[in-house]
Amino acid sequence: IVTAKTTNPQITILNGTKTSGLAGKTQSAIQKASPDLTDFKTGNAKNDYQKTLVVILNPDFKSAAQEVAKTLSVETTDKLPAGEPKPSGADILVLVGSSK
Repeated sequence: IVTAKTTNPQITILNGTKTSGLAGKTQSAIQKASPDLTDFKTGNAKNDYQKTLVVILNPDFKSAAQEVAKTLSVETTDKLPAGEPKPSGADILVLVGSSK
């Protein structure tokens, strides 16, 4: 039996800029490209970011994270940036930067 948790990662999108609404716009872009991804949370990053980054927090969802990164034309990493707390329950973290 496959549980919903293993097939659908929880994706947290945090706005790392001063421009409001970017996390929501990023979620829309991801959902349009990957309609199977449905579990999203949005908010504001603790720090400001130049580049958008997709952080793989749960290695089970590496392929989904790579799909998200491809949609956004950005890189993936498994390292959380210094000073950025790990969001509770998140499998994939998208930090939206000002260059995106």
